[in-house]
Amino acid sequence: MDKYEFTKSVINELFKKTSNIYEDRKDETEKNFIETNSVHLALVFTGTNIGLNDYVDKLIKLKRYGFTYDVVLSEVAEEIIGMDVLKSRLGPKKIFNNVMIANLDVFYKFDGVIVPMMTQNTLTKLVMGLQDDFITSLIWHMLWFSKPVFIDFLNCRTKMGSKAKNPFLDEMIEGYLDKLIKMGVTEVDKKDFVVKILDKFKTYKSFESLKTQTNEDKMTDVNFFEGVITEKDVISIAKKEKEIIVSARTIITPLAKDTAKELGLKIRKK
Repeated sequence: MDKYEFTKSVINELFKKTSNIYEDRKDETEKNFIETNSVHLALVFTGTNIGLNDYVDKLIKLKRYGFTYDVVLSEVAEEIIGMDVLKSRLGPKKIFNNVMIANLDVFYKFDGVIVPMMTQNTLTKLVMGLQDDFITSLIWHMLWFSKPVFIDFLNCRTKMGSKAKNPFLDEMIEGYLDKLIKMGVTEVDKKDFVVKILDKFKTYKSFESLKTQTNEDKMTDVNFFEGVITEKDVISIAKKEKEIIVSARTIITPLAKDTAKELGLKIRKK
């Protein structure tokens, strides 16, 4: 058996185990997710620290909306970033190093994955379908079951901070990135990072913008909202309403708040 056949057999076995577990746990996982109205994400750090501080600041900001994290570090990331830095600043529930694990149950605890600074090495593995470590297996698993995966492509487009001088390599990388998007990855960058994630989870089951009122609420609070409110929502609501009431757990994006002020829409928390 050559190495390619061996890799294929490993992937097939992984899919088989994953599928069996998924059907048994799907209903329970979704039920818990809806009831708790929380989002637990895996933060994946690969072999680069370019832009680390900016992203850590953004991830801290995202925590204010109720998101919780586990951290996964590649071997190189463990050396150049270190566990202590991420542990002290992000307060993850757990930290994993990049090793293949036999028990795939851990993958089901995550509602999504964020890769703030992905390397070309990880990109290539994902596009080729290789799942030979914790990180590639986790991301592939999330994509396979249509869970949200957010990746910043910046570090894939550069090497040691520089773009490719070879046009063929540049074109090849862009082709790989296009494939990732077709596979279901959401591209993010530092500028729109928080808003894009909030908006994505708005369409996820526990964050649908629903008018979930009791009968008593309906009698007094006609314009009651829960979930995530974005700029687009504010623009739509402001055409009909001057004031809305939101639950204490409702997420209002910073841009939505600014837009509400501009349009004269009052948002009151209940």
